[in-house]
Amino acid sequence: MENNTEINKMDINKAFGYMDTVAFIEEHENLRGVEYFVTGYEKDGRVNIEGRGSELTINQEQLKLVKNGILFQKDDIVKFKEDARYDPDFVKPHYLPNTNHFRVMRVYRNDGTLEIGNPGNCKDDGTCECIQILPSQLGHLELVTKKIQIRKMHGSEDTEITLFLPTSHRIHCTLDTVEGLTEDDKKNFDINSVNGSMLTAEVKRQMINQNLAWVGYQDKAWYAFDCIKPIKLCMTKTIPCTRKWKGKNIRITHVVITDDLRFHPKSDATAKYDWALVGNTQLHRNFIGLNRPLQPSNCESNKASTKSNLTDLPCRLKISYDEEGNPLFNTEKEEEAKLFMTLIRQAMTKVVEEENLGPE
Repeated sequence: MENNTEINKMDINKAFGYMDTVAFIEEHENLRGVEYFVTGYEKDGRVNIEGRGSELTINQEQLKLVKNGILFQKDDIVKFKEDARYDPDFVKPHYLPNTNHFRVMRVYRNDGTLEIGNPGNCKDDGTCECIQILPSQLGHLELVTKKIQIRKMHGSEDTEITLFLPTSHRIHCTLDTVEGLTEDDKKNFDINSVNGSMLTAEVKRQMINQNLAWVGYQDKAWYAFDCIKPIKLCMTKTIPCTRKWKGKNIRITHVVITDDLRFHPKSDATAKYDWALVGNTQLHRNFIGLNRPLQPSNCESNKASTKSNLTDLPCRLKISYDEEGNPLFNTEKEEEAKLFMTLIRQAMTKVVEEENLGPE
């Protein structure tokens, strides 16, 4: 029984799927840069790989993900391509209601086989009527909607959670894109001036109206994180259902932008997960498929690039909560109002002095 338990744990924590492209981590100098594809797993958790006419069985901790070979994930919505051949009478009962779509019910990680169908066809005992799609038939399917894939790393001693998001969740507006500013205005722009403060207030207003969490101005650009919806979704849906977080008053206290997650659900095949929830006791652990912990965005990768010659992009945001446990965003209104009135007074004083006006 103990051996079976260990094998099950390895199954849960498999880093790679069938046909994933992998390479050895940097410590293996003689094999650095050589790419292999995954063909399956041994019962002891080692992974089988093939490439360049050789077959190897290696501990998965020695490998890193190069490209995600699994085209579809569980809960993705898919459909047959127009030129696909299939029996309509056999397929029709498996459609989702009022569509010609299917939900991916299961992915066999050892060979990439899919089971697709309608969850409404499942019986009380958990068995479902599904269509099985072999790896050689995956080309007949196309993606309709991709479900957000969330990786959870949790421990029984966790007291807070960090939410990692891809760089697509870091929104910015550069000084160059602001309309109505002359080249001299941009060259001599002072964020602490009256005009600078008023412009910042307007950019912030627009970002907040788009349900973004305001971060601030930095190096000729204004930043916000698209994290409000993910935080609320994770706090209400994901965290309460996670085994070691269930029943605890545990919250997301930090958001970190990283290059290590999927930038775009349909085009980015270099990562498996869209978001990641990591407990504070797990931050040092290697992330599945990377064999290193998640890292904040360093502004140097293609994913982090904004094509605007920006540097030192913000990548962290601390999240506070009110007495009722609701996350707080964009709450600096009183301080901003005081600062704005101070700037107005300074501007009026300057006008009075320049025009030689009296106190009245």
